[in-house]
Amino acid sequence: MIGSIKDSALSRALALAMGTYLQEVGEVRDLRLDTREKNIELTLLLRGEPAPVSLRVESYEIVEEEGRYYLRAGKLSCSREWIELIAARHLPKLRIEIPARYAKMLKKVV
Repeated sequence: MIGSIKDSALSRALALAMGTYLQEVGEVRDLRLDTREKNIELTLLLRGEPAPVSLRVESYEIVEEEGRYYLRAGKLSCSREWIELIAARHLPKLRIEIPARYAKMLKKVV
């Protein structure tokens, strides 16, 4: 039960952080974080897309580099094949900076 409460709170914080990162291309409609399994499931409404896009990020990690925190994702699966193809090419190099106001909290509990 504690894990689900923690995951729910972290999901909201990460949704806000991701919303800032993705604001130019769309919005986060739903985000669910599973800290035990290290998975993230999210639903996005991307500009130009007629319907929401579902994504699943497996084996995420939060890393610190020079005092800044980043989210790095392992494998990504998506309801849009073209996004999966782009992710397979670029995801290994991608890291998303977590805003400082969320980073310390996330690192403590993840």
